[in-house]
Amino acid sequence: MDQQQQQPINENDSFTTRQIIAPPGILRMILIEKPFGVQIYKILDDSPLHGKVEEGTTIISVDDVKAQGMKLDAFIQLLQRKSTQNRTLTVLEEKKSKESIDVANIKEGIYPASDLPDGWTVEYVKRKNGKNKDKFDKYWYSPKSKCRFRSMTSLAPFIQGVKKAGGDEEGFITG
Repeated sequence: MDQQQQQPINENDSFTTRQIIAPPGILRMILIEKPFGVQIYKILDDSPLHGKVEEGTTIISVDDVKAQGMKLDAFIQLLQRKSTQNRTLTVLEEKKSKESIDVANIKEGIYPASDLPDGWTVEYVKRKNGKNKDKFDKYWYSPKSKCRFRSMTSLAPFIQGVKKAGGDEEGFITG
């Protein structure tokens, strides 16, 4: 059962945490280490988490063991040590907006990201093929380094890290 926590990470941010119960066994997902934490890169179709969490989501804890800043090998070992039991994964997600977007008026292009700090942009790219060819993909770009993010969930730890680095985006990236 998923549990939604009502308080966002920071009241000025557009993110919230959510707990997901991962069953015993192998989770069948590909994880990557980012400068700001462990991120779900790919969820395989036969994963028990398929449909429960999105690719690009950042895992911030496993059974109350903080995962932020943890090396990928250590994180995988943590998941494996606990693989004989249910695991509670706390993930960082985009806080759902109450505003709806008028899809009919969206055009391909880059626009200011009004729901993020100054300088952030969002790019709308129309899909060219397949059954979803009329839908748009969104990509967010950071102001200085132009780092690209595929979801609000994946950029949340980046924004938090830059804030902790005193707003120095380049300093945060190079560590």
